[in-house]
Amino acid sequence: MPKTNSLKTSAAPRIAIIGTSPGSMLRALLLAKKYPAATITLIDSNKQTGGAWYSEKSPAGYEIESGCHIWSYVPKVYEFIEREMGVKLYPVKPPPLFVGARIKIPYSVKTTITSYKLFFRFLFTFRWRQLQNLQRDPYIHFRIFGRRNRYPKSGSPELIHALENKIKLQPTISIQLNTSVQAYHITDSVATIQTEKGMQEFDQLYLTYVSQIDHLTINGLRVDVNVLEVNYVHLLIRTDKPLLKKMTYWRLINDPVIHRITDISSQTNFEENLMLVGVKDNAYRPSGEDALMDHCHTLFKKYGLIDDTFRFEKIKTHIFPTHYLGEETMKELKKHKPVVSLMRTTDLMHGIYFLLKDEESDSSELTDWTV
Repeated sequence: MPKTNSLKTSAAPRIAIIGTSPGSMLRALLLAKKYPAATITLIDSNKQTGGAWYSEKSPAGYEIESGCHIWSYVPKVYEFIEREMGVKLYPVKPPPLFVGARIKIPYSVKTTITSYKLFFRFLFTFRWRQLQNLQRDPYIHFRIFGRRNRYPKSGSPELIHALENKIKLQPTISIQLNTSVQAYHITDSVATIQTEKGMQEFDQLYLTYVSQIDHLTINGLRVDVNVLEVNYVHLLIRTDKPLLKKMTYWRLINDPVIHRITDISSQTNFEENLMLVGVKDNAYRPSGEDALMDHCHTLFKKYGLIDDTFRFEKIKTHIFPTHYLGEETMKELKKHKPVVSLMRTTDLMHGIYFLLKDEESDSSELTDWTV
């Protein structure tokens, strides 16, 4: 049976969702279908929707991504996005790669190797239940050839805008941007949120695994919150001509500074030559950006992407602070369902997969979302 909560559909539940990531916006739409009388409020401290998938303007005025993203290979989610969101997806060409000093491995192969390792481990240790569960896990794929990551032609903003447009058609859903939550007060029946705009009371609260919580009380008692803060740092770099090698997304295996590179020139119809370079949090220092750019330049030359004739310049630095809730905090919050629910967000495609799986009994009603 699909998971349900105990909200009464005959009443008019007040629901809050913290954040406006694609998963959070999709959750709001699913809840609006499930509870037509509910009022649903998305609350985000940022100035625009999208969460870590936020966008910026390129120097020529194109809307471009601000982070090195790739969508995991989850065909069921791809099909849902195309069918229900109206977003056309295309195979990523050339395919995403894991890149080492001397090797390049297709991104999809890593999951395949992991899948077979788990399969044989469970098989030889007679763990039949875990073996059966492998078939239901979106992380697991046994296909060696023919798998292709898919992505919108103009990047993730296409999905964000499709979700925004559908939310605009739902009068029971509202979005509060530029609103930081200062405290959460949870009881067995309500969740009260304190922001700079005042106190708001809800019957149900949805948090993600990366929600920022500074102050939390449960039934009047303060709860210590453990959080791991990670800054996702991306440099937007421009060259004066196309790269010498075609590439889309590279995940670097051994570099101590850079962990991924994405060519987003396609998001400007190739009128601009733009790369997003993901910098490891512990390697980034604002005062050392010149040295960081020298490292990027050397790295691009090492992999044959540029040569000495290229003009190589940084356009902007994007920093997105992310707060991962610790295990103890999540365990405590999970005790208070259905007032509090946690949503998976560490991987967009996997998060949507589990969201749809939880709501599969209602998925047949979603066909009337088409704008």
